[in-house]
Amino acid sequence: SRKFRFGGGAGIRNELIRYSQIVPTHDTNYSSTQVWNKYNNVLVGRLYNDIGKFRWMANGEMYLTGYRSGDFSLTGEISKTFEWKKGNAIWAVTGGIVNRQPSFWYEQWGGNHFEWHNNFKKEFRVDLGTVFSYPARKAELKFNYAIVDNYADFNTNALPSQHVGGLSVAAITAKKEFRAWKFHLETDILLQQSSNPEVLDLPLFTTQSALFFEHLFRFKKTNGRLNVQLGADLIYHTSY
Repeated sequence: SRKFRFGGGAGIRNELIRYSQIVPTHDTNYSSTQVWNKYNNVLVGRLYNDIGKFRWMANGEMYLTGYRSGDFSLTGEISKTFEWKKGNAIWAVTGGIVNRQPSFWYEQWGGNHFEWHNNFKKEFRVDLGTVFSYPARKAELKFNYAIVDNYADFNTNALPSQHVGGLSVAAITAKKEFRAWKFHLETDILLQQSSNPEVLDLPLFTTQSALFFEHLFRFKKTNGRLNVQLGADLIYHTSY
């Protein structure tokens, strides 16, 4: 109906993935190519419900068979729209649970200077967040919190590694655009903190600002338009 809507869907996805690489044999005159063929069968689904200006939705994937068998993801969002004088504002709460196999190239690789064979555990991650957006004022405030087990990345020796255990990351992001005539100032500010800097070190403070002049040229004879922005970007972050 006009004020109430409920829907959903389900499906099956088949993935065929071909990995290949040139494998050096440490002989400058000869090298071989190896190929690995992987497949996945995935069950996917979605549910959503709109009740006036209140909405919720959920998306899920389950890898039933194949290389990533046992992987799954479930993400969801609940949002509410508010009518204000300058336009609509939106408040949303998001969440997700993901269990996934690290990238194929984390497990094996061969090159002139690097070679590895690993058997990494699945990475398990829980995300929680909330965001308040006011498009009419071009403003947004966001908070995210993540808990990760078996975090995989490349270490300081440029080799893949996995931290067997948990770590968490909290982040607050603020965005705002200021405008005076044709001058714009767009600013993004990020504050974040990792619970284990020895494994995942992040800058505590990061900001990106863009100051620019914007003008729309109109060509009457051709009915054409040309939008021009002239300015500068500034990016700064604390040491990490």
